[in-house]
Amino acid sequence: MDRPVMFVAMICLSDFEADMGATLVAPGSHRFPAPDLRTDPDEQLRDIGSGLVPLTAKAGSALFWASRTWHRQGGSTSDKTRVSLGVHWSQHFVKPQDFYPAIEHDDVYETLTDADKDLLDFKVVKEYAGAIAPRTPDDRRTKMNVRHPYVPELVKGGARHAVPLDVTGAVPDN
Repeated sequence: MDRPVMFVAMICLSDFEADMGATLVAPGSHRFPAPDLRTDPDEQLRDIGSGLVPLTAKAGSALFWASRTWHRQGGSTSDKTRVSLGVHWSQHFVKPQDFYPAIEHDDVYETLTDADKDLLDFKVVKEYAGAIAPRTPDDRRTKMNVRHPYVPELVKGGARHAVPLDVTGAVPDN
């Protein structure tokens, strides 16, 4: 079996009942061939000999599945609210859908402590994974432990040039 690259965890803060729009999964589908996105998923499941089952659980439970597991939200017919905390774990080379170092507003970034930045993944793994390139020569919003030089879009014969980075990792003043 291939090594998983991402896992999903759903921590149930309320009961998860089938009629509350519980997440539907196809058991064993992490071993299925990749889905054909042009074909109806229900038809593909029938062809494979599988089907969807709701993930139900009591409040305080945690549900885990490999990211390659075929899943989707079920329809809700209940007036109850389903509340959970979703967590994703991935290999260091996989960028998450909400990549906080890249989407954090500058005014918010300026208020973060080093501990906050560490929690939000503002560190590079093994020198290359998760790197954020500076947006401007003086961009301070970048990874905490690795600095890369600012490299503007360069056009042959243009006026813009790459800005060198000194060995201390400081961003030069312009």
